[in-house]
Amino acid sequence: MGWGLENLPSLSELEFGGKSEDVKSFPEAMFLPNSLTRLTISDFPSMESLDNKGLRHLTSLRYLDIFRCPMFKFLPEEGLPASLRYLEINGCPLLEKQLKRRKGKEWCKIAHIPSIRIGGELIWTI
Repeated sequence: MGWGLENLPSLSELEFGGKSEDVKSFPEAMFLPNSLTRLTISDFPSMESLDNKGLRHLTSLRYLDIFRCPMFKFLPEEGLPASLRYLEINGCPLLEKQLKRRKGKEWCKIAHIPSIRIGGELIWTI
């Protein structure tokens, strides 16, 4: 994707949605501006994971919402940005099943986030 979003230093909120079957991982490295405070990803039927190379520089990101990505099952190995304060995952049954147990490999990647909503249910608040 060559949209030049990384060149929009004032962009604070962004929502990506689509029905593309081609997207397996998102976002691409350095595709998003580090000014983002909220990112919503929705309706990618084949997306399996988030790409840490595309997220690690988002040091201002506070809110991450992921909706209706039924094949989504892996969070980045390196975890999510330390700046996150709120995570919501809904309509992603493969990952939701793992996270609702509040243990395991995937849970360890998000346990630092103060507020977590999975499958419409608030399951963690610090």
